[in-house]
Amino acid sequence: MNNIKNNKLYKIKDFLILWGSQSISQLGSSITAFALTLWLYEKTGSSLSTVGLTICSYAPYVIMSIFAGALTDRFDKKKTMLACDMFAVWSTNDYQKISAVRLQRIADLFYNTVHTVNAKDYTKEQLNVWATGQVDLEQWNKSPQKHFSIVALMMKSL
Repeated sequence: MNNIKNNKLYKIKDFLILWGSQSISQLGSSITAFALTLWLYEKTGSSLSTVGLTICSYAPYVIMSIFAGALTDRFDKKKTMLACDMFAVWSTNDYQKISAVRLQRIADLFYNTVHTVNAKDYTKEQLNVWATGQVDLEQWNKSPQKHFSIVALMMKSL
């Protein structure tokens, strides 16, 4: 145990935690930028729009990296990183809107799953209370915006 505590890496544990968390954050941001670029090209088929989005995705890194060192030396680094990451999460969530067609498909998938998979464990009345089939799409649309939601698409279909 003393050998571990005498190790130089153990002494810089806080740095390694910071470095690891920022690496994961940067990876997530890069994957998001790449996915948005693919999504835009799939939706529009326009290379000009795709290039524009790519430039807008990477330009902040290039421009802000010039001033980042001087700015972060003036402010608390942890609070600055937290504020920047929270802003990135907030701004990314604006892109994650689910279309009305996909929302209806999600509602249908929920109804069908409840009424087929759970049919042997519940009575018909219980299933109808759980999934009525009468879905308020506006109310359903609020849930993915408030909660972390993943929708799997295969061949452009749910």
